[in-house]
Amino acid sequence: MSNVADTILADTSRTTTREAILQRTTRGMLTFNTGKVHRLEGELWAVPSTRGGFHQVDLSCEECDCEDFTFYGRDHGVACRHIYAAAIARAADARRRRRRVALALAVISDEEEVQMG
Repeated sequence: MSNVADTILADTSRTTTREAILQRTTRGMLTFNTGKVHRLEGELWAVPSTRGGFHQVDLSCEECDCEDFTFYGRDHGVACRHIYAAAIARAADARRRRRRVALALAVISDEEEVQMG
């Protein structure tokens, strides 16, 4: 019986780098859409595994503790789906923060106009 690493390497041996990236970005978006990607602290994220539990992703160095990244991604310069999911979540968080700041500034501006009016 083959182990997980052999399966991953066998599956990717016929895949071009472009195809590998496309597959992982698509799966990363699907993973992000589950709503189960969570920031732990700083640049550390918890991203769900398909086998249950979570993988830890460190976006500061773009590394993940999953088998795909360990046995394929690191050597080929291809991020795993967990890294993509965490990066998408980080971007979504930043967008939400910018929106909240813009809304707060608009409210302050409206209050100033009422007071001056």
